[in-house]
Amino acid sequence: MRVVLVAHGLPPELVGGTEGSVEREATMLAARGDDVCVVAGTLATADSEGELVEPLTGRRVRVVRLARTDLYSDHWHKTLAPTVTRGVRRVLREFAPDVVHVHHWIRLSRDLVLAAARERVPAVVSLHDAWTGCPIAFRVETATLSSCAAPVGPHPCLACASRVGPRTRWVKREQEFMLLAERQRDLARELELARALLVPTAAHRGELERVGVLRAGDPRVGVLAPRPAATASELGAANGRTTTRREPRDERRLVIGVLGHLMPHKGQELVLDAVERLSGRVDVEVRFAGADADPGFARALRARAPGDRVSFHGAYERGALAGHPASDVHAWVFASRAKESFGLVLDEARALGLATVLADHGAFAERGREGGALLFAPGDAASLAAELERLAVEPGLWSRLGAEARALAEARESDDAWCARVRETLVAAAALGAPQVPAEEWFAARMAQEFLDSWDRGVRGGGPA
Repeated sequence: MRVVLVAHGLPPELVGGTEGSVEREATMLAARGDDVCVVAGTLATADSEGELVEPLTGRRVRVVRLARTDLYSDHWHKTLAPTVTRGVRRVLREFAPDVVHVHHWIRLSRDLVLAAARERVPAVVSLHDAWTGCPIAFRVETATLSSCAAPVGPHPCLACASRVGPRTRWVKREQEFMLLAERQRDLARELELARALLVPTAAHRGELERVGVLRAGDPRVGVLAPRPAATASELGAANGRTTTRREPRDERRLVIGVLGHLMPHKGQELVLDAVERLSGRVDVEVRFAGADADPGFARALRARAPGDRVSFHGAYERGALAGHPASDVHAWVFASRAKESFGLVLDEARALGLATVLADHGAFAERGREGGALLFAPGDAASLAAELERLAVEPGLWSRLGAEARALAEARESDDAWCARVRETLVAAAALGAPQVPAEEWFAARMAQEFLDSWDRGVRGGGPA
């Protein structure tokens, strides 16, 4: 079988659950004898249309990185990019795959399934996050930092998204209404044209159905967890649990790790709020690990953190996570304000035998109830403080949660079983063939490109005020 995988990026440039899962899928399909091509976006900007071809692994896999030629290509106004569409169609004609697996559109173009259909290739789509149902991807209101419950629409999405830079004063509000409608129309078409749809958890499927991205009960939708590296050995552990900690009651201190990019929707400030509430009752040490994705937020977080009990370790390498100071703790805490779609950090915590304390919504609520975790009310520092106090003082709780986490890691689906399920989905989609779609209108790409060019002129100061 010949397969094209499409994603917004790949390691080592971009490292995350989706990117790592795409890399794993490519290497495992190739190991089974399939010919694989990965089309990936990049943070780099090209001067003109082009591609960079490079080997990923062995002779059966190649990578084509398509760089955008415009500015701020992640902005929700700019989800349609004719240069990328042409690049993808060129790869499909040259590689002649049996099926395409689209993992993301961001940094690429929102018409990838349509482009495949026009080349007579069927597609499978994995919905790794909430991007199809949120212009800014996280479904967290920028004004209140609360989880968003509204379906996509001009109200409240335009006001919410406008708080994320850059300021686009040259784009009129009436035009933004059309841009949002066109974005959602095209993404809905992508999902309708897909032969199969995969989601990482049942919780994420339910959330996408609630906001209208997926149809309730759609038989094409299946649950398949992402599969990046997340075993103890892949995280750098020689064997088993790596923390040197004893029971919190014995140490008379609770040591927690907080992993993830420092940015508002991840809720790290809630952890500091909870620690302050425990002052005088529980001695808590906090070790943050993650890049300053939002520099202003990160500065504010550091400014309020007591230096004798809170440390910041910056970005980390997942392959060395087992030996990282943020892993030599009693538990990991994740206070995300967003309803996470899967929570790769849970797989990592389980592999290291670590207890977790999780916000009780989204995939954390679903997966946390499997064991090894305590749950607190989302966005509620008092609730988080109560669970941290339990972990610190309740006899045997820490040991029990760690054992549950380890048992869940040992019960994790094997790589071979996971790959077999992926391949079964791809084979079934290939057998269905591509859906019928109308030919591209001659002016569509020209109009889309002119919008991108005019937008960039606005950024540079050449557009209307």
